[in-house]
Amino acid sequence: MEQISLINLPTEIIHHILDYCDTKTILLNIRCVCKTLNDIVNNYDRIPLIIDINSMNNLEDISHTIQLEQVTSLTITNNIRPEEKLPFSLLDSLKFTRLRSLTIERARDEQLKYLLRSLNTNSLISLSIELNTHKFNQIWPTISDALIRWNLRAFSVNNTYLMKDRILWSSSMHGSDRKKYLVLQKLQNLQTLVMQKCIIDEKIIPKRSCKFESNLMFKCIILINCIFTCQHFERLFFPISSLRHLKLICESDELNFIFHGSYWERIISTNLPHIDRFEFFFSYHQNLFKRDKNIDFDQLQSLIDEFRTPFWLDEKHWFATYIYNFQANMICLYTTPIITKNDQTSLRCEVSWTDETFHLTKGSLNRLTDYDTNETLTTLNLSNSSIVAMGAQHIAAALKTDKTITSLNLNFNDLGKCGLEYIANAMRINETIITLNLRHNFIQDEGIQHLIRALKTNKKIKHLDLEWNKISHVGSQYLADMLTNNTTLITLNLGGDEHLIENRIGDVGAQHLADMLTNNTTLTTLYLMRNQIGDHGAECLADALKINSTLTTLDLFWSDIGSLGAQQLAAALEKNSTLLTLDLGYSRIEPIGIQHLGAMLKKNKTLTNLNLECNKIEDNEAKYLAASLIENSTLISLNLGYNQIGDVGAEHLANMLTKNKTLTALHLGRQIGDVGAQHLAVALRNNSRLTTLIVESNTFGIIGTQDLVDALRHNSTLEELYMFYRNENLRDSTIQKQMIAQDHRIK
Repeated sequence: MEQISLINLPTEIIHHILDYCDTKTILLNIRCVCKTLNDIVNNYDRIPLIIDINSMNNLEDISHTIQLEQVTSLTITNNIRPEEKLPFSLLDSLKFTRLRSLTIERARDEQLKYLLRSLNTNSLISLSIELNTHKFNQIWPTISDALIRWNLRAFSVNNTYLMKDRILWSSSMHGSDRKKYLVLQKLQNLQTLVMQKCIIDEKIIPKRSCKFESNLMFKCIILINCIFTCQHFERLFFPISSLRHLKLICESDELNFIFHGSYWERIISTNLPHIDRFEFFFSYHQNLFKRDKNIDFDQLQSLIDEFRTPFWLDEKHWFATYIYNFQANMICLYTTPIITKNDQTSLRCEVSWTDETFHLTKGSLNRLTDYDTNETLTTLNLSNSSIVAMGAQHIAAALKTDKTITSLNLNFNDLGKCGLEYIANAMRINETIITLNLRHNFIQDEGIQHLIRALKTNKKIKHLDLEWNKISHVGSQYLADMLTNNTTLITLNLGGDEHLIENRIGDVGAQHLADMLTNNTTLTTLYLMRNQIGDHGAECLADALKINSTLTTLDLFWSDIGSLGAQQLAAALEKNSTLLTLDLGYSRIEPIGIQHLGAMLKKNKTLTNLNLECNKIEDNEAKYLAASLIENSTLISLNLGYNQIGDVGAEHLANMLTKNKTLTALHLGRQIGDVGAQHLAVALRNNSRLTTLIVESNTFGIIGTQDLVDALRHNSTLEELYMFYRNENLRDSTIQKQMIAQDHRIK
């Protein structure tokens, strides 16, 4: 294929290419390539010029670089530098004879006045002003004079406190105001009006009906983030028989008239007979303190229906989409996506004009959703998204028809019992959700009842997380009764909160669950941490373990079982042959209880993970456990962190490591000194099974650290060595950092 050089293209095509380049590229790069391109650029008559208002001294230099008649677009910005005397007289002497578009951004009042009065041009057709003032009534006379002088086709104003007698076109106005301010009536060529971030003062709006004069020929009106009522809107802009394009982008803190398709249908049919393009993006953001007040989900559905009438779909062919953005707690109605600076994707519930089905989608507000090509969601993660009842209603509506999502994470929201009822009702119908996470949602016992009714018919949910939900023994009884006959659920998390007494099921709740375990044949994992379960509750669970043959994980972390409870569980595990993981961390187990657990380890042939951190384990108990582990051939992970094991206990455990052939992870603390670290280092030289060793918050220093680091040179199986010093000086010392740098396995 023949390659064509840029300079061989017709000049018109090169000029069209230059339309997509910035001024710096055109003048400093393209023009300097060769004489041909230099001539082409010099003849290019559509140069866009951007200059800072505080650097206007450079404007005269620029006029020597390019011919000002080449400039068709001028943007003057203000970077908020200290005020100085500016050479506005240059604007009067320099003639922009072909200037068609002028944009002024954030100019101060006096700067704006000088700019509008001094600019020498008769060709301007478009003016855009971003005001940097709240004194709109003081600056408006200057703006209005400029508008009349240039007789524009397009006018855009951004960031104003707009009053009706300032924009001023109403025939109902009278007196000096009408003579002074009737600006738009004089702009017979004005076809496009753009207003951004404007506030229309309701105190100034006349209550009588207002109409445009017939000589106004607007073809396009664009309002972006303006504040007005329906009365303001009708008085200011209607009727306009010439209008062809209306674009509205509005944010609201209430579901007001702008969200009603019936309102727009009436206005357009009556006052805008020839409009053929109506674009809108309406958004409502839930107030954090007024959330869900006076908002009915049926009302929201009716909003969607108002945009499905024959007027919208058949006559006008305008298609509206409804979305609920979960992370932003925002409702949006739009005919076209909004262009936002933040193009982040978000999870949302969406309903389009094509059907009445709620779809769960993931995308940006910048793009329309194509359901055929849209990413298929299998996991819906809405944790920590401030979801309350209304958000739950949207989720539920979508889940009733969804066929792809298998995991729903609603952890750390504020569903409450009402929100959970919506989710539970959806679970009665949904046939794909396998994992349901509802941690920290203030569900309480009453909310559990809604969930129970759903789980009696739902045969798909296998994993259920209800941690931190103010569930008492009453709620646990509801769950236990349901699980007695449930053949689907395999994981249940009923963990409590150590800060909320009412969030704990206690011994009574543990007894209900224990009774359930004697009959249930599918539950494999039960988390009951932080539930104030004492020795009686432990005894009930122990009795269940003697019978149950399916449970593989039991978590009693941060309980009050004590030595008596540990003894009961140890006795049960001597007979149980299915439990693999037992968590008894922070459970107030005294030495006698540890001894019973040690004796159990000599006989048990199935337990693989045991957590005993932060109990009453000292050197003597460490010795007893070490002796048991020499005989044990199944345990692979043992957590003895945050106990009182010192150098002597470390020596016993180190000797065990030279003989044990199954343990792969060991966590020790927190009184081990340099001598104990040396014993562990010797063990590491001879052990070929351990992959993780955690010796955090102990008392050994640089010497002990060096012994462990040296041992790693002779150990090829250890993958991770965690050393967290109690002494902050050692933790941050240069020597310690150098030792860590010697081996990537040191953490």
